[in-house]
Order: sequence, then structure tokens, then C-alpha cells
Amino acid sequence: MYSLDFEEYLWAVGYGEQQIALLREYFNKKEKVPESVHNTMMKHLREYIVVGGMPAVVNKFVESRHFGEVWKIQQQILDSYLDDISKYASKTEKPKVKNCFLSVPKQLAKENKKFQFSVVEKKATARKYENSIEWLRDANFVRLCYNVSTPEFPLPAYEKEGQYKMYLSDIGLLVALYGFDMKKAIIDDTLKGNAKGGIYENLIADMLVKRGYRLSYYRTDNGGIEIEFMLSIDANVIPVEVKSGNGATVSLNELLKRADIPYGYKLISGNVGVNEKKIVLPLYMAMFL
Repeated sequence: MYSLDFEEYLWAVGYGEQQIALLREYFNKKEKVPESVHNTMMKHLREYIVVGGMPAVVNKFVESRHFGEVWKIQQQILDSYLDDISKYASKTEKPKVKNCFLSVPKQLAKENKKFQFSVVEKKATARKYENSIEWLRDANFVRLCYNVSTPEFPLPAYEKEGQYKMYLSDIGLLVALYGFDMKKAIIDDTLKGNAKGGIYENLIADMLVKRGYRLSYYRTDNGGIEIEFMLSIDANVIPVEVKSGNGATVSLNELLKRADIPYGYKLISGNVGVNEKKIVLPLYMAMFL
């Protein structure tokens, strides 16, 4: 399954090489983006959240500029996913795989977005569903983001077995699972609450994977510190906190006190800024990380 990243999406909707190069320059220099450009980019990002990167969906949007037409293609793709589950999952796994897949919107709408089997089925256990999760991951329908026990390099060595978040492999399909009205709420930027946070987390997860990163996050047992993503860059651990608006970053601030973490990113709906080790970037600049 191939899904366009945000930069490829910009190309598809008419952005040119010079425009993207200029954005990259703002990123490299950590300079504020002119407000008119920033507002346009946030508009395109919200469109990307709704449309996603599936080539057939993007082509339909470029052709029609109509979200109703986009919705139809997304429903066809989701139906084909469920058909694939019916065809290729074993007889005993079919209902479990389907229910795990369809639970993702609910999982991401929770405050603690760690995948919980009780959301799939009351009193369900990991043992019952672990093969279903593996099936979805291997089919590239979903991506898993593992909690690490410590924010140290190398991150894969500290992954906690059984503690992960699950994201859909295409942000547009996730939004489609929430229903058609969700598109308007995102485009108009009127959505609030945990569901909005989950959608934007899925967006950044999607963008990071398409940049070649392995997904990890860090959450202490008591929930006192939670960082949405932990990246390995030049053998250093770089925390990335995601804010669908521009909220406080208590967890990131605490983690940046560590001498072994050289800097961290706060991704927001606002503009570029630097505060000592904290680098604030617009959400769309995740395409350059």
C-alpha cells in the first residue's frame, strides 16, 4: 500500500519546487514563516488530514476539489481493506482483526492513547488479540508506536512489550472512519477534545514513518511525563511533542533538562520559534524532520 507524504501531496495540488525549497529554508534557519504563507500551509495541512495520501483519493481531490467525491473513494478503499481481512485472515482471526482495525478511532480519542484491548471487547486480553495486531501490522494497515522504558539511545532496546499506540497507515482513512462530518470539523478547524489530539498524533506518526523513522513514545508509569514521539537522530534521542493547538509542554520541558538530550521539538499550529533547547515548529514542518 503506497500513500503520498505531505510534500508529495503539495506537489500534487500545485505547489512548486521553489515554494517547498523556501519552506525548507525557513526550517533550516529556524525563522518565522510569513503569516500569509503559514496560514496557507495550515490550510493545505488540514486538507491533507482529510484527504490523506492514497493516490486514488488524491487524484480525485485534484480533479474535483470535492470532499464528497473524496469520501466515496475512501469508503471503497476501506471496504477493500475489510474484504482483504475476510479473504486472507484465518477463519478464527477474521472478526478479531476487523474489530481491532475498527477500534482505532476510539483508541485515539482517549486521553491515554495506549492500545487497550478492552476497547475492542470487554475483558479482552492481549493474548487473545496479539495475532490480530500482527496481521494488521504485517498488512501495513496500521503502525505501532512502542513505549520505551527510558529516553536513551538506542530506543529499540528499551521498548516495552505490549505497550504501544496504534495508528492507521493513512491519515485520510482514519478521518473517514470517524464519519463524513469530521471532514468539515477539521477543514473549518472547529474540532476540539481528545479526538482532535489523536488525529493530529496520527498525522505526525504518518509523516515521521514516511521520513524513515521508527515510532517510539515515552510515558512514565504514573503518567507524569508523556512525549508523543521519540526519535533517534545522529545517535541522540530527540523528543517530539505534538500539540494540535499551542498548549503548554510540561513534559518536554522536563525532559530537556537532561544533559544527554541535545534538543527537542514542539509541533504546533503556530509559527517557528526557538527557546533554548526547545525548537517550536508548525505541524507541517514535520515533513522536514
